Amino acid sequence: DELYAEHYTHYENLNGQVRGASSDLSSLSDQAFNAYDMGNYDLAAASFAELVKSDKSATNYFYMGMSNLESKNYEAAIHNLNTTVNNFEAFKNQATWYLSLAHFANGDEEAGISGLVRLTREESTYKEKAEAILKEMGLSWSSLDGGVVEHVEKRPRDDAPSGVESFGQRKWQ
Repeated sequence: DELYAEHYTHYENLNGQVRGASSDLSSLSDQAFNAYDMGNYDLAAASFAELVKSDKSATNYFYMGMSNLESKNYEAAIHNLNTTVNNFEAFKNQATWYLSLAHFANGDEEAGISGLVRLTREESTYKEKAEAILKEMGLSWSSLDGGVVEHVEKRPRDDAPSGVESFGQRKWQ
């Protein structure tokens, strides 16, 4: 999808490598992050998948989702980034951003928009990016008290034929 291609940027490994007593778990973690850093995303995804069997953490699910995304395995990326968003506080905004892009890449514009709208309610580095994409798409939104977005509305296109309105509304919780 065009939005994905235009707005996707690689997420650098900010986790760093923990050195110390070597265990099977830390070796697997090292293998997963090294594969991610080297751009071997299939191996990274497989290593993170093995890792989450015994260490279900936001970090592991997020980087597994990012590895899937880099490999263009959008369904798996969506699953793993959703797991991050729904079960952990860590990486929540990053996962929501990349989850939205994964939905756009996978052809689910409505789910992508939903994630972007969610980001407009958060104070994060992704808020302005999300707002910019929504505006670029010709969407406007308004919020009720408490930050719940009441509706998203598509503005009429400038190039729409005379007399044709292209309005749409949807409530986003």
